Amino acid sequence: MSIKIQITPKELQELEQNGSALLALFKTVLEKQNMNRLNLADDSVKESKISKMNTVKQAKAKAKAEANFKALKVTHQFLAEIIRNSEDLKSVKAKAKETNLDLKRKEIIALATDKKWLKKHQLSLLPEIDDVFRMTDTDFEKEVLNHFLERLQSVAGDREGHLEVYFEGDLSTTIEHTNWRANVCKDIVSGKKDNSTERYNQIDTILLSAVKSWASTQGSGDTWNIIILDNDIGFVISPKGACHILDQ
Repeated sequence: MSIKIQITPKELQELEQNGSALLALFKTVLEKQNMNRLNLADDSVKESKISKMNTVKQAKAKAKAEANFKALKVTHQFLAEIIRNSEDLKSVKAKAKETNLDLKRKEIIALATDKKWLKKHQLSLLPEIDDVFRMTDTDFEKEVLNHFLERLQSVAGDREGHLEVYFEGDLSTTIEHTNWRANVCKDIVSGKKDNSTERYNQIDTILLSAVKSWASTQGSGDTWNIIILDNDIGFVISPKGACHILDQ
């Protein structure tokens, strides 16, 4: 129920002068109406602030999600590149660990064996353990020379007198190194299936070529330090020759 009262300014003035209770009622009603209007305005401001805060939160959440997606995409591309340059899953896991790839071991294996994911990145399915020796000739040569130079350290220190390496038969009488190349090959290709005869021939070629090169850099009076045996069946290196090679 509502009551509508019309009053002129003059009548309002008279009521005010007489201290009318009706005027007090009017004032109370007006104050409540103004207060309601203020409350509505305040609520509107609050709603506006909340709306803006929600918008900012949503924008931040969206930006974070996009950043995470981009980071994950880069990680997947990085893993794809590792797989593309690997021969087996074992080397993939090792390389991923070495480069601190932001994926757990289970995630790496899951992706590396996911045919759909591999197809997406145009990758081949890799075996878990590669039992075929796949080291390049260049890398193999470096490994052979590294093993050989490490062996020469003891000779240079004169703990063995001299180093004799023969490629054919058991011709050494002082210090036996006939099986030295076999041990080198075993060290390098440990755990891998390989054609040992082919690798032995490669070791022979690598060592003889290197030793000839090192010997050719000596002065004429020092050639006795590195002796190439007849028919290239091996060589003998004295402590001075070992020092010369290690200084190259």
